[in-house]
Amino acid sequence: GGRDVEMGAELGRTKVALEEAQRLSAGDVVRLPTRTADPVTVYLGGKPKFLARPFTGEGDELKLKVIDCIPRK
Repeated sequence: GGRDVEMGAELGRTKVALEEAQRLSAGDVVRLPTRTADPVTVYLGGKPKFLARPFTGEGDELKLKVIDCIPRK
């Protein structure tokens, strides 16, 4: 087998007041400026590599379908 690389996906980002962030607890909802149909950025080794669309699979498992590659800068 080959080497493993960490893969992650960013669903969205937002800013909140520090006081609000400090009051967050289980069950609170944080609104993101991302629509469910918007592509998400997929990172390999901490670097953006792909755009993908999230969807749910069997048992509500979250999956990503790669739709484009992000060119190197």
